[in-house]
Amino acid sequence: MIKRLLYSSFFIFIFLLLKPSYVLATEAQLACSPTTTTVAVGQTIATDIILNTRGFDASGATVILTYTPAILDTSTIALTAVTDTTGWTAPTTKTVDNTVGKITLDYGSSQDVFSDTATIGKVTFTGKAAGTSEVSFVFFQEYDDTTSGVAKVYGEKAPGTTSNILTDVVDCQYTVTGGSTPVPTQPGSTIAPTILPRTGSGDVSMVIFGVGVFLVFIGVFLTKFVLL
Repeated sequence: MIKRLLYSSFFIFIFLLLKPSYVLATEAQLACSPTTTTVAVGQTIATDIILNTRGFDASGATVILTYTPAILDTSTIALTAVTDTTGWTAPTTKTVDNTVGKITLDYGSSQDVFSDTATIGKVTFTGKAAGTSEVSFVFFQEYDDTTSGVAKVYGEKAPGTTSNILTDVVDCQYTVTGGSTPVPTQPGSTIAPTILPRTGSGDVSMVIFGVGVFLVFIGVFLTKFVLL
C-alpha cells in the first residue's frame, strides 16, 4: 500500500514537472524614454515615444500621454512625428494641450504594416517648476477596444479584422529641481488700517486756550481794579 502511494506520488510529481507552463501573451508595447531623469527649472528633456510590435504586424497607433503642466511645459511645436523607420504617412492628429497636460499623436489604423521597434514621435519638455511629474500613457487594459480616449496600436488579432493589439506600456517620471514648488493660491488677507501717530497740535491748542482764559481773567480783574 505504501509502495503504491509512493509510485503514485512520483508519477504525479513527474507530470507536474513536465506539464507545459502557460505565459501571458503580449503583443505591441508603447514606451517613453528616458524613463526617469532630473533637470533644473528651464532645462529641457528630449523624450522619445517608442513602438515595440514584438514581431506582430501593426498598421497604425494612437498615442495619448498625460503630464503635470504645473511642473513640465511643452507645445505642439515641441512635438514631432517620426516616420522614417515605420514608413507611415504623417499623423492625422498632432496636438499638445498644455492647460490640462495632454499629448495626442494619432497615425490612424490604415498605415503600411510595420513589425519591428521604432521611435514614432519625439516631444521636448521644459522644466517649469520644482516637483515630480508622471508622463503616462492613457492605458487601462490590454486589447482595449471599448474605452474612448486611450492609447492604441492597431493590428489584426483575427485575419481581416483590425483591432487594438496594445498589451502594455512603459511610463516615465521626470523630476524638476530649483525654482519654487507650485502651491495653491490662498485668498487675499485683509490689510489692517494704518494707525498714524498722534501729533502735538492738540497740546498747542490747549496751551493757546489756557493763555486766552488767563488774559480774559486778567482783563476782568484790571477792569474792576480801575473802577474802584
